[in-house]
Amino acid sequence: MADPDLIAKLLATMPAKELLRVAPMPEAEHLSSLSADTIEREHADKVVRLSKRRKGVRVIDALMLNNATE
Repeated sequence: MADPDLIAKLLATMPAKELLRVAPMPEAEHLSSLSADTIEREHADKVVRLSKRRKGVRVIDALMLNNATE
């Protein structure tokens, strides 16, 4: 479950449109501090298929994964 305080903090620092943007997997790795393999294995529900060969994760989801690992 998402932490309401964390969501409020993210909304205060970034526009909502940016948080809903789908980040390519290399950027998602950087935002979450997790490898692409770990994101795909452990958090497959967050992965968005951008094309046949490209995958990504919403910025807010990648940031939430970062918070969950701390």
